[in-house]
Amino acid sequence: MEKKQAAAIAEAVLDPHLQAQQYRSAALTAASRQRARNRDVAWFGLAGLVVGMPLAWLLGAAPGHGALLGVGAGCVLGCIARVLRSTRRR
Repeated sequence: MEKKQAAAIAEAVLDPHLQAQQYRSAALTAASRQRARNRDVAWFGLAGLVVGMPLAWLLGAAPGHGALLGVGAGCVLGCIARVLRSTRRR
């Protein structure tokens, strides 16, 4: 068997595995980016919770309602920040 034939056989056998590995790598990278974006929104939600609960208590409302509203407002702000950040990068 000549070198060219051996190289062609090796490439035919290994090529699907290399393509699958590249696909998995790309998928893992995309998933990692998505988790990082979601983590940013979660931090905004946590900040909203920290602000909403004491604010509700000061206004005489139930702290649980303030916490829920704060988390909701924080997540909305986090989504807005994510959209603004992605439009600036383009």
